[in-house]
Amino acid sequence: YSPIVTVMVAGDGNEVSVIRGIAAQGSAVRTFLHLPAAGAYQLSIRTMDGQALYRTGLSGQSGEISTDIAFGSHAHGAYVLTLTGNGANSSRVFVY
Repeated sequence: YSPIVTVMVAGDGNEVSVIRGIAAQGSAVRTFLHLPAAGAYQLSIRTMDGQALYRTGLSGQSGEISTDIAFGSHAHGAYVLTLTGNGANSSRVFVY
């Protein structure tokens, strides 16, 4: 087994980074998000070739939130986490 490593992503000062970090362990993926404004958002995970594996809606106030995703028994590899909605559009690659 390998240790869990959380990666936090900072913006360049001119933009707000919406996906702050992603941590994957076992069959779960935890995301650390910054919602720039209150409203409805869409969180999804896709393979590197674009196949949709997971999608959920988020509604909430602006600010920092974390979500836990039951990712199941997908093969180990690189995936893309995307957060869209309410003026936000951010994607990050993560290794599962």
